[in-house]
Parts: sequence; structure tokens; C-alpha cells
Amino acid sequence: MYGPLLDLKLTSKEISREHVNFTGFPMRSIDRYLDILVNKLGCHVALCDQYIAVGGGVRRKVSRIITPGTLIDEQFLNPYQHNYLLAVSDAPLNSASSNNASSKSEDNTIGLAWLDLSTGDFMMQKTSLKAFSDDLDRIRPREIILCADLERQIDNPLVRTVQNHPNMAVTYQPAEYFATQFGLPTLQSMFPGLQYEDTHNPSLSSESGDPLCEETSQTSLMDTKVVECSESSPLLVFSPLEISAATALLSYIDSTQMGRKPRLQTPTRFTSDQVMKIDGNALSSLELLRTMQNKEKNSFLKTIDMTETKAGSRLLSEWLTSPLTSVHQINDRLDIVEFFCFDTHLLADLRCLFKTSGDAQRAIQRLSLNRGQHSDLLDVRWTLEAMAAVKARLEAAMDEKDPVVCIPAKEIVAQLEPQIAVANFIRNAIDETRVNQKSDKDKEYGYVKRSEELMELYIHLEALETDKEILQQRLQDDFGSSVSLITSALYRHVVEINAKDAERLSRLKGATLIQQTRGKKHRYQIELHPLLVCSYLQEWTKLSMQIETIQTNIINEEAKVFEKTRDVILDESTAIIRDCRVLARLDVLASFATLAIRQVYVRPILNYSILVNCHSQCCILVEFEVFIHSHKNNIRGGRHPVVESNLGIKGRQFVKNDCFVGEDQQIWLLTGPNMGGKSTFLRQNALISIMAQMGSYVSADWAEIGIVDRLFSRVGAADNLAEDQSTFMVEMLETATILRNATPRSLVIMDEVGRGTSTLDGLSIAYATLHHLYHHIQCRSIFATHYHELADMISVSAGKVPMFGKIGCYQTNVQEDDVGLRCRLWHQSNGEITLFS
Repeated sequence: MYGPLLDLKLTSKEISREHVNFTGFPMRSIDRYLDILVNKLGCHVALCDQYIAVGGGVRRKVSRIITPGTLIDEQFLNPYQHNYLLAVSDAPLNSASSNNASSKSEDNTIGLAWLDLSTGDFMMQKTSLKAFSDDLDRIRPREIILCADLERQIDNPLVRTVQNHPNMAVTYQPAEYFATQFGLPTLQSMFPGLQYEDTHNPSLSSESGDPLCEETSQTSLMDTKVVECSESSPLLVFSPLEISAATALLSYIDSTQMGRKPRLQTPTRFTSDQVMKIDGNALSSLELLRTMQNKEKNSFLKTIDMTETKAGSRLLSEWLTSPLTSVHQINDRLDIVEFFCFDTHLLADLRCLFKTSGDAQRAIQRLSLNRGQHSDLLDVRWTLEAMAAVKARLEAAMDEKDPVVCIPAKEIVAQLEPQIAVANFIRNAIDETRVNQKSDKDKEYGYVKRSEELMELYIHLEALETDKEILQQRLQDDFGSSVSLITSALYRHVVEINAKDAERLSRLKGATLIQQTRGKKHRYQIELHPLLVCSYLQEWTKLSMQIETIQTNIINEEAKVFEKTRDVILDESTAIIRDCRVLARLDVLASFATLAIRQVYVRPILNYSILVNCHSQCCILVEFEVFIHSHKNNIRGGRHPVVESNLGIKGRQFVKNDCFVGEDQQIWLLTGPNMGGKSTFLRQNALISIMAQMGSYVSADWAEIGIVDRLFSRVGAADNLAEDQSTFMVEMLETATILRNATPRSLVIMDEVGRGTSTLDGLSIAYATLHHLYHHIQCRSIFATHYHELADMISVSAGKVPMFGKIGCYQTNVQEDDVGLRCRLWHQSNGEITLFS
């Protein structure tokens, strides 16, 4: 019963001696109710088209099935976020292996394939069950496809992981959907060159080796361009698990789109080792995408998002959750940001041009699925024209500058190849003024520029409309000014008149009342007996049929123009979408430059090096870049971007803080009073690392950042009653996750570990955690605590060698004036906290 959920009244009708419940709503309200059913309730909704059958009678046919992961053109589809559909395969199903259990090496390996049907972006990944939860937090799919065999396996780790993400709808599909023996030929026909990964040849695997040392490794997901593959040069190498997941994905799309084929982009293999891994706890505690109150406002993304295009905003969200680990790729981005920062006039011009573009990527996808409108054609045209203008403006700016300075911009400009011929074709075909008019939106014609054939039809139509006005005036003279000639879908050609004037018409023999509306409108159908009235009716019937015929001819002619224009766009869709990605990338980098100028951010220095402690006896420095000396985070004058922005609105100033972690001091132990800024300090240093590896300037006066492979945050905690987990249990699980998964290249921030239990037990837990981070993991860490005794415990020496020689103790300053009033300065200084705090 969905009527009560939609706040609709239920009714029933007797069919074959059975009462059938049903409800309904006007077609104009479909988006409102689809939003509730699909987005909020996670339902699958079937849309049926009604048509007249050949033999007579009305028939209904399912034209599309709408699910949370297959939204295309609905008004409630968020234009600034991707709407991913994800398929998960834990065992490839084929004729050779369906009866055999998977090997132990594959037990914890799963294949992922996900795409955004509204844009055509298509990705695959091979991951582990252990990392699956973090992958879900990064991808954020709206819908997940699992094998039906898992539906009743409540204790299956894969199912439990999915159930722990309640905002993602789950759909179970038959095992045949995952059969690679059927899916592989389809994929190979769609993407020539696609083949299995050779598991016996590690050189083919993009996961092998240390990606932080491989400057020649593949580009990240966000930088990958659409490529054309040929059989002679296979570029698409995927594992059987990835192929299995992709097979299920395409089968599901085919069933929901009723055979219509979307324009999918060449699948890209996402390699997690090429990006900083940010787990779900860090995403939440750092408020990267949403605040703790589950709001987008005041989140880190909304604070730094200064993009001008919808595609740019979507790309920024992806970059934020997947910062790079390649210094070369990061510096490529930073070079362009720096180029924009040095030429503010160029930056302002480009941002104005970005505003003129449309969301061409989603427009092309709607056109490919026969759900496009004339406004989609204009979106494509505006985007192509914006591309051409951006390229021309960049080339003009580069001509005026030193060629060496222009190298980064020249490389990205060379990737822009706007299809001007397509833009000109759209301009000559579509009437932009008419499409943008808010009035007469219900008309089915008038959106195409008039050719000679269309002009003749419109001249004829205008003449008939004039005849209609003359006829209507004659009727008004005889029966009152309220008379109007209308065409009703149910009663065809009728006379509409209000109740006051209807009395005069009703006295005439042959005038039959056929409908009376709430607005006191009467509709009459006049029979052929009275001679005077008969001539009026015959004339209106004949005239109305002529008008309908001309309108139908106009609609058919304009439909031909629309379809031809659509075909021209789809023929060049691969090149257009490739350019759209370049334009979105420029928009994000220009957004970084704008943010840097407004907030006075600086360019960070990135390095690959790593400092390794050997049982606190010596230090070994492993260098991968000759110009860098250590793996460290050195930040002068760091600020929290969100807090600084909000304080600026209130006319207050953020207090800057330094942080030097990783070289002389591997861990910072931070103490201080409540509301002293400890948590803000922890978060701001994590955010600075994320910003740096995104390719953005950072909120500091100066920064040197060592590459972080994984970011862990244990800040804030709440109970999870649904999983029978207390606040302390949640805190300990998060701590255990960090201690198990952190590496020497990781950055860890921890706040008040052990606070949820007794003082002695909490102090023991905090000390043990600190000991493991320092002696075993040996990563950069900032550790905030209220256990002041930790400062004394870590000062203990084993003989002449300090056990924690590279831990620095810092405190939040509290200043006392002459009359004894204390004021928090929110500034960190050397030394543990004093007694009066």
C-alpha cells in the first residue's frame, strides 16, 4: 500500500468479482511522487505508456523502470553529484567454474563495476572485502546490485558491509546476470580491446608494485581521458571479477531501460593505490561531504567549492574523496593553479566563460536514451561554444607570456578540441529564444528555426487561427462574450460558455450540455437541426480539423530536425564528452585558484620520502626524490578552512598554528582545556594534507607535505545501538582499525582515546595506542588527550636511549591577565599542559 506513504487517498474498483485497491495523482506531479518513491523509499517504479492497439482498444506497455541508481532526467536528480549504480561480484560465474569453489586467494577479493547512467561514466575496480566498506564510502552509490544467492546469507561479510550503509538501496539479481561467458562478448563488442587480466603475469596488473615509486603508472581515475581502443592495441585489461560485476551492471541497465542502449564511456580501471585512502570514519569526522548534522552547508566541500559548472562540481567531489599520491600528477595540477593565480584577469575571464556552458554530458546521455529535449541541444551548443572561447582566451594569454611559464597550460589546452561544426549545426537548427521562453511551455512545436517548408506551414496555420478568431467573434456576438471555441480530447470540437450566457444557448433546440466544470463553465455540443447554429458548428469542426492537421505536420517536420540534430551530436559524443572532462578539470583548477586568492592560500611543497625509525636506535631515510630530505608535514600558519571562513563572516579572525610532524618529532602529543581548539587543530592538519594532494593551494603561510597513502581519524564518537555498540565500543573499534591498517606513510589524528572508561583503564589504552603508533607503525600522528600523565610516561628512558625520543608535547595556551581572568588563545605551544588549565 503506497497510497498512505504518498499521502494519497485509496479507492477500489471491482474487477472480476474482486476489489482492487488503487490510487493516483496528476501527471504534472509525477516528479514529486517519484522523488518520494525512488529517493526516499528506494522503490522500483515502472512507467507505462498508453497507446491504441492496431485492432482497437487501449493498451499499456512498460517503457522504463526507474530505480535509485538509474535516474536520467528527473527533476530531483542532483546535478552537482554523481548518481552511481554499483555491481559487486564475489565469484565470477561461468560454465567452467560455476561448480567449483573459488580458490583461497580469491576468497577475500571482490570485483566492483559502477557507472553513472546520467553521464555514462564507467569504472571498474578489484578490491578486497576488507577495504570494501571504504570503497563504498568513496563511491557513494545510490544503488547496489548483488547476486540473489546472497539475499538470505545474513551473516555473509559482504552483505553485512552493505547493510551497514543504509542510505544505499540494494537490488538482488539472478546469478545469470553475473555470468562472464555471456557478458564478456557483449563488453568486447562495446569496447574493442577489452580482455581478461593475466593473473599469471604480474606485469599486466596495475595493482602490482609500489605506486608511490612509479612515476610512469597509469593516471588516476579523475585524470583519465576517454580513449578509443583497437584490437591491435588492447588497453582494457580487467580481472574476471571485474568482468563479472560489469556483466551484471549492463544486464540490469538493459532490463530497466527496456532495451534502449545508453552511451557508455570507455571503462576505466580504478587503482586504489594511486589515491589517498580515506575511510568512512575520516570522511565523517572531517566533515568532508556533509556535516555531523548531515547537512551540506558548512561541509568542507561546500566551503571550497567555487566551481562554475555542474560537471566541475561533480569532479571536485571525486577529487576530494580520492586525492592523488603521485607527486608528478599533483604538481601538474598545482602548476595550472599557479598559472591562473598569476593572471587574475585571465582567471576572471575564464570563470565568466565557464558560466555560459551547460551540462552537456548529462544532456548527451538523455539524448541517447530518447529522453532529450530541445534544451538539451542548447546545453550541448553552449558547452561547445564555451570550450572554443576558453581555448581562444588561453591561447591569447599564452602568446603574451614566457613559453616556459605556459607549459602546463599549453598541455591542457592541447587536449581541448571543441566541435565547432556541431555547435553551428545546433545554432542553425534550434530557436534559442523560443526554447528559453517560460510561456507556452506546453506547446509541442515552435522550437526549431523555420525553414522554407516550415514557414509555409506556419503561414497557413496563422491564417487558420485568424479564421478561428473571426468565427469565435461571431459566436460571441450572438451568444455572449464568454463563448470560446476549444478542442477537447474527450468531446472533440465544442463550444465553451459560462453559466450566465449558457442559458441563452440552452434554449436553442439541438444545443446539448455535455460538461459542467467547477469554474461554472458549460460545454455544449450543438446538433445539426437548427440551421443557424448548424452552420457555425460545421464551420468550427472543419476549421479545427484543418488546424490540427497543420499542427501535426509542423510537429512532424520539427521532429525530423530534432532527430537529425540529435544524431549529429551523438556521432561526435565521444569527442564532446572528452572535451567536457577537460573543461570540468579547468573549472576545478580555476576554482582552486579563486579560493587561493580569496583566502590567501599558498602552494604546498610535495615529497615522496619516508623516515623510518629502527627500534628507536637509529633512523633510516629512504629517498625517492633527490631534492627532498625527509617524509614530513611542516606547516607554518595553518588554518582550518571551514572555521576560518565562518569566523570571517562574523568579523573574527582565525588563530594560526604551526605543525612540524615527521622529521624531528614523529608524533605530537597535544593537551589543553576543553574548547581550546585541539580538535580543530587535528582536523585542520588532515584537511591541509587532503588539499595538497588534491592539487590545491593550502590554508597555511607555508607548507611542505609528505605524501600520505592513508588518512585515519578517530575524532568524536557516538554509540551505534542498531549494532549493539556502545560509545566506548565504537571508539575502540575505530582505534583497532587504525592500528591494524596504518602504514609508515599514513597520517593519523586521534582525539581523547580511552575517554569512555575509567581513568586508569583509559590511560592504559591511550599509552598502549601511542606506543604502537610510535614503535610499530612509525607514522606521522597527532594525538590529543586529557590524560596529562602521558607526558610523564613517555619521558621514561631505557638506559641512555629515550623510549619516545621523537614525540613532542604541546599544549593549548591559556593567558591570565592582571586581575586573574583567563583567556584561551587557541594557539599551540611547546610543553605539556600546566596545572591551572
